[in-house]
Amino acid sequence: MTAKTIRFNEKETKALREILNYYKMDFSSTIKRLVLEKIEDLRDIKEIKKISESKPDEYVTAKHIDSLFDKS
Repeated sequence: MTAKTIRFNEKETKALREILNYYKMDFSSTIKRLVLEKIEDLRDIKEIKKISESKPDEYVTAKHIDSLFDKS
């Protein structure tokens, strides 16, 4: 396993604390989770682009996951 050092300015540290409190996980687990989520997002974008380029005559859209749930 490799250890890495990450430097954060004050604004980034404040934002990171909010995320740590939200997930209620330690620093290392939270950073891993955020990185893996970003990788998943990028893969999703790549797939959407691939589909839309392979079917240029069809309209392809993406919706945020929250739009699929009833908010009443």
